[in-house]
Amino acid sequence: PDWEGTTCHIPVMQACKSSPCLNGATCINTGEMYSCVCKEGFEGQRCQRDVNECNPPPCYNGGKCVDGINWFRCDCSPGFAGPDCRINVNECATNPCGTGATCIDGIASYTCVCPPGRK
Repeated sequence: PDWEGTTCHIPVMQACKSSPCLNGATCINTGEMYSCVCKEGFEGQRCQRDVNECNPPPCYNGGKCVDGINWFRCDCSPGFAGPDCRINVNECATNPCGTGATCIDGIASYTCVCPPGRK
């Protein structure tokens, strides 16, 4: 081993010399061994695995989770919105029914109820 100190009596720890930690992790010499301090989004002894932010599933109402490095996105089913697909989109917000009709919001749909005497 290499030595350091004023009288060259301290062995230089070289476990990190081969850069065993991955994905930008910090290597810490611990005697003849090393440990890796992972950046957010990674795990494993050498920080080699991407953390699956989609487990447990964060999306509601049939939304599909897309996993990235330290992030996720929910692709919502029709009729739902929001970061985790919990918001029911109000299809009546654009006033799709004719004058005097009442709009009833559904899931990705709406129903128009005509006033008496109109069809």
